[in-house]
Amino acid sequence: MSEGKKLIINCSFCDARNVREELLNDYEQIVLNTGILAVSEADKEVLAHLPLICNANLILQTEEMVHAITQDGCYTISGKSEFPEKSVLAVNGNLLIKEETGKETLENLIAVSVNGCLTIPESLANRVANLSVSGDILIYPDDCVVLDAVFVPDRFFAVRAREGARYFVGEQVRLIREGLDVQALTAKRIHFVTPEALLYEDELEDGLRLFDETVRIKTIPSGLSYVGGDAELNLELLDRFGTRLYIDGSLTISMENGNLLENIEILVVTDTIFLPAVWKKAFGKVSAEFGELEVVKGKRLRDRGCVTLDNALLNECLQGITVRDCGILRIGREISPEQILKLVDICDCGTVVCSQEQRSAVEMVSRDIGSIRINNEDEEKNEAGTLAGKNGKIRVMNVKQYIL
Repeated sequence: MSEGKKLIINCSFCDARNVREELLNDYEQIVLNTGILAVSEADKEVLAHLPLICNANLILQTEEMVHAITQDGCYTISGKSEFPEKSVLAVNGNLLIKEETGKETLENLIAVSVNGCLTIPESLANRVANLSVSGDILIYPDDCVVLDAVFVPDRFFAVRAREGARYFVGEQVRLIREGLDVQALTAKRIHFVTPEALLYEDELEDGLRLFDETVRIKTIPSGLSYVGGDAELNLELLDRFGTRLYIDGSLTISMENGNLLENIEILVVTDTIFLPAVWKKAFGKVSAEFGELEVVKGKRLRDRGCVTLDNALLNECLQGITVRDCGILRIGREISPEQILKLVDICDCGTVVCSQEQRSAVEMVSRDIGSIRINNEDEEKNEAGTLAGKNGKIRVMNVKQYIL
C-alpha cells in the first residue's frame, strides 16, 4: 500500500460485482460517490476488506447482467420510452414519468436512482422497484397535463389551453403576465392542481375559480410591479419596474444606492431586506412590507467560493463589510481584532481562516459558520478545492459509469 494514495470515484452507476481487489489494494483510501451500486453476494465480502467509504443512493444486489442507463439533467419517461429487460436508471437531475407510460416499461427497470425530484402519476406511484429519490416525490392525478414546477401562463395560454383541461404544477402557478386574460381561462373551465398560486388582488375573484379550496393563495396588491427572484436596488431596477415594487425574493440595498430609497413609493419583499446601517433612517420613511430586515455593516460580499479580507479591501469599506454565503473567508494577519469587531460581519460561511490573535474577535462577529481554522504558514496554498495535493497521489474519476 502506498502511503497517502487515494482514489475518489464520482459516478452515476458503479458495477462492483467483479471487483478487482488486486488493483485496489495499493490505495490507502477509496471514496465512492454513486447513484446506484451493483454488487453480488460474493463481492460484498471483498468490498468489506477494502479501505472503502461508499456513498450510494441505492445498493442493488444481483448476480445477473444489467443494462445501465445514466442521464445528466432532466429526463422524461413516456409512452414512447423503451428499456431492455434488467435495466437500471440513474438520473442526475429531475425525472418526470408521464401518465401514458406503460406498466411493462417500468417493469423492465429493476432499480432507479434520482438525484433530484421525481414527478409520477398516481396509477404508477407503486410500480417502480428499488427506487431512491434525493429530492421531493410529486404524485399527480392521471388526468392532468404536467407543466413546469413554477408555471407562468403567457397571454396565449388561454387560447391554446384545452376546454375543461386539468394542469398539474408542482410548486406554484403565477398569474402575473401582462396581457393574460384570466376571465378567458375561467370561461374554458380550466383547473390547476397545485399547492400554491400567486395572482393580483384585482383578479382574485376570477382567479379563484381556477383552483380548489386546498390551494394556498398569495396576492400582489394592485398597482405593484412583480419582480421574480432576488433583486438589488439600483437605477436599472427602477427604470424597468417603476417605484411600486413586489419583490418575490430578497432585496439588497448597497451603500452606493441607498439614496434611491427616497424614490420608492411602495415596497413589498417576500424574503429578507439587507440594509446598510447608515441607510436605516431613510428606509424608515418607505412604505414597506417584508419577511425580515437584516441591518448589515457597509459593503456586502456574498456567494463567493473564496474571499480574502485584507487592508486594501477594508480601506475601501469605511462603513464596514458583511461577508455572507461564502465558502472560505481568509482574514489577513495585518487586520487587527479591533478592526474586525468594528467593521466586519460574517454570516453563513463555510470556513473562516484567521490568526490565533484574531479568533476571539471573529467568533464575536460570526453567525452560522461551519468552522474557524487557525492560519498555518505551512498549510497548502491550494486548500480551496484542488484535490491533487503536493505529491499528486490523489486520483479522481468523474464518469457516468465505473467498473470497480
